Amino acid sequence: MFGLCVGYAKHGSEGEVKPRLPQAVTLHRGRYDASGETAARAAYDAEMSGFSQRNEMAADTWTARVIARIGTIKALRGRDRLAAALNALGFPLK
Repeated sequence: MFGLCVGYAKHGSEGEVKPRLPQAVTLHRGRYDASGETAARAAYDAEMSGFSQRNEMAADTWTARVIARIGTIKALRGRDRLAAALNALGFPLK
C-alpha cells in the first residue's frame, strides 16, 4: 500500500493524523491470533468516533464503515474484479 499527498497545508489550519488500528491487530507472525480483536476493535471504534467528531466526519464507527465497504458485492465497486483484470493484463496472481 502507498499514499501520496500533493500540495501544501492551508496556513493557520490545524491537522490531525487519523488514528490507525494497533499493530497487534493487523500484524500476525506465523499464526493468525484474533483473541484480542474484539476489545481492540471496540477501543479503536471509540477512538475513531472522537476523531470523526473533531473533524466533522460521519458519526458512524470504523467497524460500520468497513462493513459498508465490503458488506455486498455492489459496495465493492468493482474491487471484486481486480484479480481478473490483473490476470487479463498479464499479471498472474497466486
